Amino acid sequence: MKKLIVIDTCMREDESRTRKILAPLMDELRKRYETEEIVLDGCDYQAVGRRVLAERSSGYVPREIVCTARKLAAADRLVIAAPFWDMSFPAILKVFLGAQIDKT
Repeated sequence: MKKLIVIDTCMREDESRTRKILAPLMDELRKRYETEEIVLDGCDYQAVGRRVLAERSSGYVPREIVCTARKLAAADRLVIAAPFWDMSFPAILKVFLGAQIDKT
């Protein structure tokens, strides 16, 4: 069975309109895919600053980031559930995606 990863960036537990859209979609996709969900609740990833850039330049990448990047690279499909905020998407998604780049 093909692998699907859902990246959920919704910050509201019960009131999320994005999750209301996602739920029936996932019910259908689970029939065709093995699914895994990554929930970004806002405190899992640190912003990329001087220290993080210096660590990356020296070759250090936290193990959990490498594991997640490999999962994403191995997936057949990705679904990103992200609310539309201020003409963009949530900052945690930007941080998450930035952490995954070139880690496979």
